[in-house]
Amino acid sequence: MIASVEVLDTPKYSVEHLFDKEINGILIENFETSSKAKGLEKYLRHCAISDEVEFASRRGRVCAGSCETNV
Repeated sequence: MIASVEVLDTPKYSVEHLFDKEINGILIENFETSSKAKGLEKYLRHCAISDEVEFASRRGRVCAGSCETNV
């Protein structure tokens, strides 16, 4: 388990909590990947927000309960 992570924010790359800004949820729901990374796209579009609400990402669980991945 990672206790803390240090990230250097740059003009092109930054890290922020999913709920820091309303636009983050919109961006995640519209996230697109190449055909080789559709699993990531499905997770972000359909699971990331519910996992964050349920704190599943902090318990080591992925796509907890309310998430539908067969979309």
